[in-house]
Amino acid sequence: MNWNNVKTLLIVLLLAANVFFGALLVLQKINTDYIREETVDHAITLLRKSGIGIEKDAVPRAKNQNRFAVGHFDDSYYEQTVSAITDDASYVTRTTVNGMIVQLQESKAVFEFIEPFAFFYENGSENGALVKEMFASDSFVLPFSETEEKKTVLSQKQEKAMERFLLGVDETGGYELSLIGLYEDADNGFVYAKAEQKRSGSAIGGNEAICVFDGDALVYAEGNWIFRGIDEAYTVDLYDQIDALFFEKQYAEQNVSEWNESVEIASVESHYSLFWNNLKTEFYLVPSWKILYTGGEERIYNAVNGNLYTK
Repeated sequence: MNWNNVKTLLIVLLLAANVFFGALLVLQKINTDYIREETVDHAITLLRKSGIGIEKDAVPRAKNQNRFAVGHFDDSYYEQTVSAITDDASYVTRTTVNGMIVQLQESKAVFEFIEPFAFFYENGSENGALVKEMFASDSFVLPFSETEEKKTVLSQKQEKAMERFLLGVDETGGYELSLIGLYEDADNGFVYAKAEQKRSGSAIGGNEAICVFDGDALVYAEGNWIFRGIDEAYTVDLYDQIDALFFEKQYAEQNVSEWNESVEIASVESHYSLFWNNLKTEFYLVPSWKILYTGGEERIYNAVNGNLYTK
């Protein structure tokens, strides 16, 4: 018996077995984490019978892997946010009916918070005050549209300042920002940057912020933003995008009188919806599905319990 040949044969068999089981694991992961093509085709056919048009590319294949997240909110939230954002060691606070105003002693910058997550900031400069006055005017219109091609790019210092302000408070939250509007005003040189807040790649409903730069300096910002992190996150069973589309099919059939003609779904997106406990001491980021129509209408389904939630 030629042991060299036997050893070679055994090695080949072991390699073949590894390839086979590796392929099985990959196939299992694909079936677990992704929607099958024929399932998408079947759903599209049924939707069209209910008067809802949708292109195949509008349905993502990856299932929603987001985790149910819990954060806390208390009396220290605003001051801790300011302390983390700024290098100023001293500031004075004034409690308002629905939030807090914080003025820094050294830079004269001012933060205003409105419960729970709305904020306004101006850096204490003359241009900061000017932009704040512009934004407060009823006639002021932002100079860009999210659908337009971006008219400029952020400098490295501007980008770092924006990330420092919006993301630098607490790294445990896993928050991200996605730039959705950018414009440089030729008249005054101000750069306007609009971002939406995300977690695990999914937008948090209603959370957006606008930052205004004079040169590399962030002079003004406002929006709705969660600055503090997440205390706990849980993996829970979720309804997938096909479930969400069937929920929408049922909605369409029950409300068909509202639609005079066929409507078209533009996209189906994984999403986070914000909920609170009764005492407003804890907030919950709940994995959801957002269904957006070409006319701009949107409906959001809670991916945990399947309930319709549109805010």
